[in-house]
Amino acid sequence: MSSDIFDASPSKKKRLQWRDEDMVAAVDAVSSGEMTITASSRAFSVPRKTLDDRVKGHVTHGKKPGINTVLSAEEESSLVQYLLYMAQRGFPLTRTMTKAFAWAISKRSGTDNRFSKSDGPGEHWWQLFRSRHPEIRLRKSDNLEHSRAEALNPTIVEEYFNILEATFTKHDLLTSPRELYNCDETFLPMNYTKE
Repeated sequence: MSSDIFDASPSKKKRLQWRDEDMVAAVDAVSSGEMTITASSRAFSVPRKTLDDRVKGHVTHGKKPGINTVLSAEEESSLVQYLLYMAQRGFPLTRTMTKAFAWAISKRSGTDNRFSKSDGPGEHWWQLFRSRHPEIRLRKSDNLEHSRAEALNPTIVEEYFNILEATFTKHDLLTSPRELYNCDETFLPMNYTKE
């Protein structure tokens, strides 16, 4: 006996084996009364049941199959744009913050009851959101150098700005901004390590 006779694995059904333009033309032909649904299905090589659902308005053309997302396409697009905007300005939002924003948006639009938990979007929503928006990526933040961390305390920062103001006043730089130059330590490593 062949081993493939007892293969119980389900075969994957092939989906969307028709072109969008053909479906639009088939719907137009039925809507205008030129053809029946069956004739139009054969003429344009589109599934009859799919064409029937679109003609009767059960399925909106261009809409992805499956259940609706909690946030509308416009709301998700706005959230993605905000995430990218904040990241470009050096304040990337965390996964928790993103889920909190999504929950706030859904509460405002009245769809917050569609989340499975009472505390907002869960991990499943986050994974699906990321799969719908591949431009969103998680990244671990870079560690703050030890020397920078030590220097960043309120007393040292205040002392620095007091010295800076005194220097500006002493050399009359407050009224002559063209005399000021900016430079940094880009090519001067602060924490040198042998590799």
